[in-house]
Amino acid sequence: MAFTPAPGWPDQLSDFTLVVGCAGAANVGQLAAELLITSLALTPAGWLTSAHVLPCAGNDALQPPGTGTLALPLELHACRHRRLAVLLQRAPAVQGRQTALAAELAAWAARASVGRALLLAGLDGREAGGGGAEAQIGAAALRFCAAAGGCWLPDAALRLTQLEGETVGDVPLAEARAPPWPLLRALPDAGVPAALALTLFASEGDNSGHARVLAQAAAAVAGAGAVEWRQPPSWASAFGATRAVARELYA
Repeated sequence: MAFTPAPGWPDQLSDFTLVVGCAGAANVGQLAAELLITSLALTPAGWLTSAHVLPCAGNDALQPPGTGTLALPLELHACRHRRLAVLLQRAPAVQGRQTALAAELAAWAARASVGRALLLAGLDGREAGGGGAEAQIGAAALRFCAAAGGCWLPDAALRLTQLEGETVGDVPLAEARAPPWPLLRALPDAGVPAALALTLFASEGDNSGHARVLAQAAAAVAGAGAVEWRQPPSWASAFGATRAVARELYA
């Protein structure tokens, strides 16, 4: 995996919190990453390339229409004074290469001296309750899962709930191949000091509400400070009328 920094950015993220919007169920992780990038006004900091991610290219959906900015599969946005970086994965892993991609991302994060990693992901709503908790259903049912030996929850007032059980559906977390589990396992092995996953069970459809819950929790855990939440330009076409999405976002 190669990293190409944007002009003015180094290839190191020493003591940064790296937030990864995982490409997974219902696109919740990616939507939350878009919301963070837009609301925190993060700037492009670089691009990652990997043979394990499907290629894609197009106009950047986070920029105003007509700007012609190129969008690529793995994009890093960051803010120096917040010590925060968000990795947006626009394309899924090549079939059968999720574990290999996770190993590459973890190795890159370690080389970049990332201080903490926070993974954002949606989980298949059909698998909710695998740990015996019907309360996993719904946009408010946020769950966290920490990597071995690397839990960090700086604000106990968040009252985050740990993911119930040791399985998702019928698959043990130690063997799960869907995001965020391979990356959560790979990060401590690569030497990243602390890693945590924030997840929500969701189904396909308008998941802007789930993304909002996930992004707000991520901002609090990462210590991003006060956030003025703004709708990403990409959401207007993804979820129909802009006004309807805005009502849910700002409710």
